[in-house]
Amino acid sequence: MKKILLTAFFIVVIGASAFAQSNYNKFVKFGVMVPLRSDTYNLYPLDLSFEYVFYNKSKFSFGAEAGGYYGINNIDGEKHNFGGFHLKPLVHYNFTEKFDIFTGIGFYAPVSSEYKTKLHWQATLGARYFIIKNFGVYTRGHFDYNMLEFGVSFRF
Repeated sequence: MKKILLTAFFIVVIGASAFAQSNYNKFVKFGVMVPLRSDTYNLYPLDLSFEYVFYNKSKFSFGAEAGGYYGINNIDGEKHNFGGFHLKPLVHYNFTEKFDIFTGIGFYAPVSSEYKTKLHWQATLGARYFIIKNFGVYTRGHFDYNMLEFGVSFRF
């Protein structure tokens, strides 16, 4: 069931982006989350997100991000798959066309066979740098589950 939900979610997010106007206010991000605590992971959580910027004037821009994550944790010698969805509004401060910092507070819903799905708050703070017009790198901290995320960002 959760595979079907994850697949449907990504089809909707990617499909919606295909019908939007192309004025470089859409971003796809793919990152790897690295834990800041001593948990053992067989697969660090992978994050795939879509961001749409609604307002972009001067130095500030406002948008929203939706995405999902998946990882494999090793607890007491047993492997546990985990994943979930996240949705949060983001505020960007644009230093230049190539570099911005961003922050956001939203929620995520973990999906796991061991735990019931319930909403959790999520806070994030990060920075992004575009190496070329449509491709950049980013890093951000997730303050809800103490992880740093490193990844790439595609603008279209």
